[in-house]
Amino acid sequence: MIGKRLLSFFFPGSLVLLAAVAFRHWMASPETFSAFLRIFPYAVFGVGLFLGWRFHRDRLILALVILALADQAMICCTGGPGNWGGSRLVFHTIALLLPLNLALLSLMSDRGLLRSRGVLRWGLILFQASFVAWVYRYPRSPVGAALHQLLAKRASSDWTPMGQMALLAFAISFFVVLIRFLLRPHVLEGGFFWALLAAYLGLHGGKGGSVSTFYFSTAGLILIFSLIETSYHLAYRDELTGLLGRRALSEALLQVSDRYTVAMVDIDEFKKVNDRYGHQVGDQVLRMVATKLATISGGGRGYRYGGEEFAVLFPGKSMKEVIPALESLRKAIEASSFSLRGRHRPRKRPEKPSPSRTPLKSIPITVSIGIAERKDAHTTPEEVIRAADQALYRAKAGGRNRTAI
Repeated sequence: MIGKRLLSFFFPGSLVLLAAVAFRHWMASPETFSAFLRIFPYAVFGVGLFLGWRFHRDRLILALVILALADQAMICCTGGPGNWGGSRLVFHTIALLLPLNLALLSLMSDRGLLRSRGVLRWGLILFQASFVAWVYRYPRSPVGAALHQLLAKRASSDWTPMGQMALLAFAISFFVVLIRFLLRPHVLEGGFFWALLAAYLGLHGGKGGSVSTFYFSTAGLILIFSLIETSYHLAYRDELTGLLGRRALSEALLQVSDRYTVAMVDIDEFKKVNDRYGHQVGDQVLRMVATKLATISGGGRGYRYGGEEFAVLFPGKSMKEVIPALESLRKAIEASSFSLRGRHRPRKRPEKPSPSRTPLKSIPITVSIGIAERKDAHTTPEEVIRAADQALYRAKAGGRNRTAI
């Protein structure tokens, strides 16, 4: 579990950012880098908008718009390092607002850009863009002077052009994004951390030049790759149980050799569990069975096939070779004690649990298993699965909680 969380945090965001840093500092000549920037930002923005619209990911679209507006403001409004006026104030304002916006987006959900919340988000972005334009136009106003005192105050050293308030905003934003990932460890949540780091690099070394454009575009690219990886997980991995899904099974069957065995596993009387105890309890039962399937012996791998049905693929194995592993699985599920959570039972197990005064109600959970091997009678994956399903029906008809071939 920890390994999967670390992988979803570091991949693909950290690799994209590392590749960008390597390209910027060691691989690209100034001419190549300049030519690359003529295409890179527009390609990222266009592809990102299309994917965000296609997969209904409002946060990606909003993040790309915010990064693009920040980049254009840096290009159009900021000046040299020693300039006092609207240009310098715009830089410090962007350095404060950009990390806070990305952190806020990491906390939001994808609700629809044209709904009430979506319109509110667009309004917030428009207000910030108007504010930055006003700051550039009237830097010597009382508000501009106050902002300069607040935002342009230098940090304790000259290692960055950003002021203390911007550095504090980045520190808070990094903390918020990390907490969000720990609470919801998905690839896209981890991508926001690396996009935030790319935005920091753009502000740290940019000040309105090609460097800020490059790293702002890299931040958008990180979010795009994170969305693609998230979509891959949704397509190939079942989110409820953590097992690979039906599409992954279909691809695995195309890659196995001529010898393999498929087992179809179905939870007995699952509809009655759902109807009597609710879908939340049914989901817990599915997770319990999936946990047992994930540790099956005999070289098998479990998949969520659909509903309460699972599949196990044994590459290079015959039916006789896999029956002991499947019988052990069936008996392990039968022996598992599935207790209903009481109304006053804590969601997390305490360090020193106190004994319950009322006995917990247990639900008996069993599975029926049908097995089929690739042979002359059924040579294609579809035929093997159909044969395993027929064997599963025989196990059900024979009284359930048994294995049939």
